[in-house]
Amino acid sequence: MFSRIASLINSKPVRLALAAIWVGCALLLGPFVVVLLVVGLQEPRLLALGLGGAAGLLGAFFRIGAGPRFFLLTKWERGGVAICIAGGIAAAFLATFALPGNIY
Repeated sequence: MFSRIASLINSKPVRLALAAIWVGCALLLGPFVVVLLVVGLQEPRLLALGLGGAAGLLGAFFRIGAGPRFFLLTKWERGGVAICIAGGIAAAFLATFALPGNIY
């Protein structure tokens, strides 16, 4: 099952669509990550949120950019990319809890 999903993800049209989605996410979320990293110097929760967002964007970049060569990486490198993507997912879900309550 995983080999079918991997071959689907590594097909050229899907990789181009994922790359377009990544560019959109980087353009929309990148400035927020930078702001969270700057503001996070005084607020540790926002710094963690910014680091998680940056890790997620970098992990997605390396996974999409590597294409089929991703599976030629070592176990540690693939694990690092997976951890970066998981950090980005966690940052997205925990964003409502990390922001100060008076913003809403």
